[in-house]
Amino acid sequence: MNWKDPLFVAQLLALLFFTVLFLQSGIDKLVDFKGNRDYFNDHFSSTWLGKMVPLLLPMITLIEFAAGLGCAFGAVSLFLPGFDFAPTLGLAIAGLALVSLFAGQRINKDYVGAHVIATYFGVLLFALFLTYYRI
Repeated sequence: MNWKDPLFVAQLLALLFFTVLFLQSGIDKLVDFKGNRDYFNDHFSSTWLGKMVPLLLPMITLIEFAAGLGCAFGAVSLFLPGFDFAPTLGLAIAGLALVSLFAGQRINKDYVGAHVIATYFGVLLFALFLTYYRI
């Protein structure tokens, strides 16, 4: 760990970014489950995903929590010896969450929403590249 090393700081910030993104999203889905269910039912009502919202919403919530917790552990692991896999694993789970969300937006033909997720995915790929180097 070297706070003066820009690579270490970039790794830490990237992991914290995805920790906040996915824990906030997962917590929001739990705190306002009915509101989120109603939103997704409406959002996907014209697609075959509309009937699957009761199954898919808990699944994406779990994936988002796993991504947030995985990235949080990845950030902590930067300070611990022997956990070199943790940042990559956390970001890989985050990638799975983003690909899932992206697929839903594309199926729904919400191209603006898909574009936003694609931007997050680009940041994630860069963060994943950063984790290749362990300080």
